[in-house]
Amino acid sequence: MATYGSAEYEREVVEFREGLEHQYGTVWSTEEVTREFEITGFLAPRCSAIHKETGIKGTLQFTHSPRFYFNFIPRSEADFSRFEDATKITIVAI
Repeated sequence: MATYGSAEYEREVVEFREGLEHQYGTVWSTEEVTREFEITGFLAPRCSAIHKETGIKGTLQFTHSPRFYFNFIPRSEADFSRFEDATKITIVAI
């Protein structure tokens, strides 16, 4: 990565996020994820989370730097379709 704060760094962050979105669907920054989820615990590279709107529990993957959250996996298989139907969040990988 380029020097933090430089234009090149910002470009690399955008490209990194776009790559995650292509591979996993919806991606959140720290600010964005706190609006959608209650994070209940961390064990890198995953964290446990509860989707605030639906109450569905599951896990999110995250990267350290830059910090992005992605690949929400509901805890139970029955919640997959319920979650996608209730939100605009895309689940790509299981």
